[in-house]
Amino acid sequence: MKNFLTLEWRILAFLWGIALLTYTAALVLQYQLYLSDYLGLLGLIIVTLTAFLNPPKLLIALLLLLLPGLFNLVSFAYFINVVFQFGISGLVAPGIQVLSLGLLILLVSKRRHKMLRLYQSSLGRTPHEATQQKQYQTQVFKARFEHLSDQEIERRLATDLVPEARAALLALQQERQIAKRV
Repeated sequence: MKNFLTLEWRILAFLWGIALLTYTAALVLQYQLYLSDYLGLLGLIIVTLTAFLNPPKLLIALLLLLLPGLFNLVSFAYFINVVFQFGISGLVAPGIQVLSLGLLILLVSKRRHKMLRLYQSSLGRTPHEATQQKQYQTQVFKARFEHLSDQEIERRLATDLVPEARAALLALQQERQIAKRV
């Protein structure tokens, strides 16, 4: 149940709500839907299936859905579709869809750590570079935690920490135990 309360699921539910209102209203009022509306519905179906079949991939799937929406290639809301267009009116005028822009900003700002990991993994860092980065981060955490007492270290170890911070605290704890023995 906790999985369904994440930001990604809320955004997906919001998009479904808007899309269902749009398609229902278009059906009742007999408005013509465009290709971008149908592509938006198809994208929502694919993202929803991805979310149920492979929940860890929901963030990536939402990004892949919202990015074309940002450039108004797919649409979710027929009646509240606000697009900032630029260019010459006689030619194809590209635009930025406000709904997708807002949802992308929300998603990226709230999931910036996951986005950073996704960005780093997509760049294909070598295992050696990843190990060096982890060692550097551990050393930074270790320098930050050196002033903590043994009780504070124990208390922090009981909390949810990033792996590098946990490794730094454990290293400090071991060093202090070795120093006490000598």
